Amino acid sequence: KRRGQTNTRQDDTDSSEIVFDESASSASRAPETEVVATGVESCSRSSVEGEETNTAFKSAIALTAAGSDIAVAAAEAEAMKNGWEVTICVCDAGGVPIQVKRNSFPASYDIAVGKAKTSAHFGKNTRVLEDAVNVVEGAGRSSLLSSPFVLMRGGVPFIIDGVICGAVGVSGVKPDQDEQIAKAGVAALVDLVWSHRVFESEGEVSAKL
Repeated sequence: KRRGQTNTRQDDTDSSEIVFDESASSASRAPETEVVATGVESCSRSSVEGEETNTAFKSAIALTAAGSDIAVAAAEAEAMKNGWEVTICVCDAGGVPIQVKRNSFPASYDIAVGKAKTSAHFGKNTRVLEDAVNVVEGAGRSSLLSSPFVLMRGGVPFIIDGVICGAVGVSGVKPDQDEQIAKAGVAALVDLVWSHRVFESEGEVSAKL
């Protein structure tokens, strides 16, 4: 372990929840099917003909600490490939960190955590928020600066079927490089749940069911 490197992780009992819409499930998935993959806990039950739909609940997939390991590993691999030293945070849908790994300067810890939290709470790539704040040709929403969020590029939401499930935040290098690393971590999580048809839309990495 390099000097200054820290790695914190919550127990599996405080895992995030990954929610998906049963009605949008791929036709290739058989009824009464469970999504089984290391790093996620799942329950998926197809609708039975004639059964009344329960609108009070949704089936859910919970991201475990093992799942956060996968996201961090993918993000770290992207950073190492380019020779970048960064801090990586994986948080749940509520913005609470599941795991943080620091390989950069001390302040990068709080920044990465803040980016992940902000991305999860807004359900947006933090690049979009930074662009809204930055003044360009005299136009910019500077009032956002008073909000308790980190409006800096490098936070990417984890979205399954349009539902925000968490985010990855990165700090330590240039803004576009932070974002590149965060996207690698999110892509690994998406691929873990739906192993096909990963795509990007408006800066967000999502899964098409």
